[in-house]
Amino acid sequence: MLMAVDECFQTDEAWPHVDDLAELALASAEGEAVAIHLCKVLTHRERGQHWPLSYAADRLLRRVFGAHGAVALEAFYQAYMGRRLDALSQLSVDAEHPVRLVPVDTLLDWVRVEPLGRGPWVAGMIDAFDGIGLSETALALLQMAPDRAAVLEGFERAVHSTYICGSFQEASALRLLALESLTTDAAADVAEWARKHVECIQEFVACWQRQARDRDQSFE
Repeated sequence: MLMAVDECFQTDEAWPHVDDLAELALASAEGEAVAIHLCKVLTHRERGQHWPLSYAADRLLRRVFGAHGAVALEAFYQAYMGRRLDALSQLSVDAEHPVRLVPVDTLLDWVRVEPLGRGPWVAGMIDAFDGIGLSETALALLQMAPDRAAVLEGFERAVHSTYICGSFQEASALRLLALESLTTDAAADVAEWARKHVECIQEFVACWQRQARDRDQSFE
C-alpha cells in the first residue's frame, strides 16, 4: 500500500489523483507508516517555498491530520524547529485549519509531552475563541503552559480576521466582544492581553472609518 501511494508522487500530474488512494492507505494496517511517509513528502515538497500549499497537497494534508493527528503534529513540528516558515504556517488560519481536525484530547496529550515548545506552536492554529471568551482548548493550553505569555502571543493569529468581507468594524465585531469580556478575567495576564487587543482593534476600526469618510468626501 505504501509503495502504491509513493508512486503517485513521482510527477506533479499525479498529485490530484492521490487523495482517494491516501484515504484508503491511512485507514489500512499500515496507516501510521503511511502518515509518516506522507508528512515527509509534504514537508520536503514545501521546504523553502513561501506560498500556500497547492489544492491537492492541502487536501492530502487534511487527510493525514484527520486520520493520524499525533503523527502529523510531530512530523510538522519537527520540520518547523529552527525554521522561520513551514508548510502549516502558510495555511490560512480559519475553521478548516488542519490542526483543528485533530481530536482535542489527542492534541492536548501531544502538547503535554513538551508544553514549552509545542503549546505556543499550536496556539496559533486552534480555534482560540468559543463564543464570548476563550475556548476550552485555549484555556487548557494556558493551564499547562510554562510560559503563558508565549501561548497568548500564539492566540493573536486568531484575533484578527484573515479575510474581511464588508467593513473591518463588522468583521471584527464578535471578536471585539469576546476580547472585551476577557478584560475582566481573573487571570491578570489574560486581562492585560485582551485589553491590548481591544485597543488595537478599536484603533483599526477608527482608521477604517476615517478612510471611509475621506473616500466619501472625495466623491462629493
